[in-house]
Amino acid sequence: MAIGAAIFRDVEVDQMIQLGLQAAERGMKMGNIWFGASIPERTKLALSIIARSSNRDDAMRELYQVIGAGVMITETVPPAWPS
Repeated sequence: MAIGAAIFRDVEVDQMIQLGLQAAERGMKMGNIWFGASIPERTKLALSIIARSSNRDDAMRELYQVIGAGVMITETVPPAWPS
């Protein structure tokens, strides 16, 4: 949703993130049960890390340490949205 909004709509980054969060939350209600971390909650955590970081390097380091940067979608989506 976030990527689609960026491509097909004239949206600001904050709007794109909110649309992506809404779509992820809706998908979690409608989709199959998944016993993994919540993408919306991990995204909110990533956004809070960015908001309190004093510079990009510190934010990226903490995102890597707290959220991760593996191949699982719960590690790739949250830190990618805010960057």
